[in-house]
Amino acid sequence: MLTFPMPNSLHSQFPIPCYMRQILAQFDEGGIFVYQAFKPAIADEALRLGTFGKGFNLNRMTWIKPSFGWMLYRSGYATKQGQERILKIKLCHAGFQTILAQAIPSSYNRDLFTTKLDWERALKLSEVRYQWDPDRSLRLQRLERRAIQREHSGQHCQKLRS
Repeated sequence: MLTFPMPNSLHSQFPIPCYMRQILAQFDEGGIFVYQAFKPAIADEALRLGTFGKGFNLNRMTWIKPSFGWMLYRSGYATKQGQERILKIKLCHAGFQTILAQAIPSSYNRDLFTTKLDWERALKLSEVRYQWDPDRSLRLQRLERRAIQREHSGQHCQKLRS
């Protein structure tokens, strides 16, 4: 079983707002960090090259998550087959925002689309989707806030690296 040290005072010193839908992500002046789980061969190649290489399918749709807790939950603490390695990937700010602006929600929202048919057409044409899921702590406890995850082609990931 994997364990991670959890600083007791972190949240009391730096409270995280509990808005239902707000993107919380680690970032610096050069970009935003997201997480993605891979099988070991793909992760090893990416670490060796400093970019995605052999085994990474640019034509496959893939999900990235700014929430490390949600990535841990989704990958079963990196125990699920094909998700044994989690990479922290840096995307440039402008690219992250551009792709987010192009994204279509993965479920129908009448506030964004006049009809369900309009949404279905937009979803079919889009190369980028997003959905909001319950965020998770590093102990995999469900949090009140929602975490965004984006699905896009590997080609988008290549374009957005910083």
